[in-house]
Amino acid sequence: MSAAAAGGMLARKPLGPAKKLDRIGLETYAVRHAMEQDPERTLAAVRAIGYTDVELLWSFNLFGRTPATGRGHAQE
Repeated sequence: MSAAAAGGMLARKPLGPAKKLDRIGLETYAVRHAMEQDPERTLAAVRAIGYTDVELLWSFNLFGRTPATGRGHAQE
């Protein structure tokens, strides 16, 4: 018996259909340089491409924003 068969690799059930995500978010670290230069414009651009949630970075002092301020820009 091969190692794959012994490990059950050949007997696994196929995966079902992938779940569709209801929400998707962006960690602002990915756009940290743009956030440092123009947070409002960056958050507007993030929203325009379809992100509905953003995670501000405590290590960057939230880019001078409060969670409520960030939420307001993300929802505009």
